[in-house]
Order: sequence, then structure tokens, then C-alpha cells
Amino acid sequence: MAGNQLKVVAIMPATPRQPISSRLTRRKELQAHFERLWLLDPEQFNPLRNCMQRERLERTHHLIKNHTTIQGKRAADLGCAAGVFTRRIRDEGAFVDAVDIAENALKELKKNDMANIEAKHDAMPETKLPDHAYDLVLCMEIIAELTKDDYRLFFSELARLVKLDGFVVCSTPIDFKTQDGVERLLELAQTEFDIIDAFPSYHALFIRLKGFFESFPKWLSFITKPILNKLKNSKWILLKLEKICECFRHNNGISHVIFIAKLRPLPKINPEEIPVERLHKKQIWE
Repeated sequence: MAGNQLKVVAIMPATPRQPISSRLTRRKELQAHFERLWLLDPEQFNPLRNCMQRERLERTHHLIKNHTTIQGKRAADLGCAAGVFTRRIRDEGAFVDAVDIAENALKELKKNDMANIEAKHDAMPETKLPDHAYDLVLCMEIIAELTKDDYRLFFSELARLVKLDGFVVCSTPIDFKTQDGVERLLELAQTEFDIIDAFPSYHALFIRLKGFFESFPKWLSFITKPILNKLKNSKWILLKLEKICECFRHNNGISHVIFIAKLRPLPKINPEEIPVERLHKKQIWE
């Protein structure tokens, strides 16, 4: 999903869930927002639209391939959009439930081959998908679209969907103007998961440079447009700028992070610590 970046992920004491009516209202508002965006500019949801988005897609794919196999697995692609990544893992042998909040996105999805793909109109942070049904749960670029009150529910839902031995892959943009965004995100994820591997992208310099040229007035587009097109489509420039950004800005240059995780195992209980039930009521008050 396109939109707001994840500016702050706060690790807070558990708070009561939002009232159901409030969550339903927020969900309806979010659906209406994305239905409209899909009508006005569907290209913004295309993960192949520029070199930065394509690189994120490749890094996500490599992260999965480095830690698990896809052949024969059941997967859920939450926020599937038009299904670019859905079809990539389907073509490698997965059976995929493709989920999106926008019916307009699912219409685009259904325009192409749907073999071994089932479209589902649903949304995070609470879905109607079955418990512990998926070997692989993909949730890319979604958490930044939620309110901070839903962050914990978001990770709880991922934990509900994935099999005990399955994998969760999550990615999100990070606002590089804030401090410790990646650490806060991973700390929050670790309330439910063990992080196996993470892949940060140091694209802050690339984003700033792109924004600089986009800020020029339209009458200068005959100069800026060729530069922007080159910048948006050159993987070589992207990677060179990333190396410079990582070298000089370190973690302050991280603009995006992808991680793969497994469910955190329940702690083992020491038999000596198991409480013994009292047999007689009067013993409780002795």
C-alpha cells in the first residue's frame, strides 16, 4: 500500500482495544480512501513503477528464498494490490490467498491468470482468515497505514494466521527524519515473533534527491523530467547512492525495512513452579 510512512512505533504498556464501532469506522474510512486512490492513480500501487520499488521487491523475494521454500506452501498475501508479488510466489509453486482492502485492487488482480490464487476482500489488523492456516504470511507496506493503536493488534493478527512452524514477512517504509524507527518496529514485532533476518534499505539520500528535482516548477520540466526519469529507473544510481548514505548516515539513512520472522515459542514451565490446587476451601484462609 502507498501512503504515510511509519514515523513512530512506540512500545507502550498494553492498552484496551478500541471499541468495535470505532475500529469498524476506521476500516470503512480506510477502504473508501484506497478505493478512491485506485480509481485516481492505480500506478502508485505498482511495485515495479521505479527502481527503488523494484529493488524492495527483489530484496523481499531473496529474504524469503534464503530462509524457506515456496513450492507447495500455502501463503497469504495481505495487501496484494494487483498481485505482482502474489503471482511471483504462485509461479514458484505456492497456493495463495490474495487479500486487499480495496475491491478496485481485486478487480485489477482478477484481470490476469488466477490459477492457484483466491481473491479475498478483507483487511488488517483484523481479518476473517482461518487460524494458523498459512506456511507463509506476507504483509508488505501495511502497518504504516494503520493508527498506532492498531500496531499491537496488527502483530497479534499475523501471529494468529501463521502456522506454528511458518514464516511471516513484513516490510514498511520508515521515516528517516525520526529517531530509532527501525529499532522500535522490531521491538514491537518481537512481542509475538523471533526475528530471523532483516534487510534495511538506505535510500534516504535517493529520496531527498528525487524530492529536490520534483520540487522544481513545472515550466522547468524540460530540464528536470529527463533527470527524474534517469534517477527513478537507474538501479546503478540507486545502489551507489545507497552505499554513500549507509557510509555517512548509518542508521539515520534507513528508509525501509523488510524482516522475516517465526512465532516466538511459549516459555517452558518448570514443573516445580506449577501451582498446586488446594483440596479444601478452609485451607485457603488458614
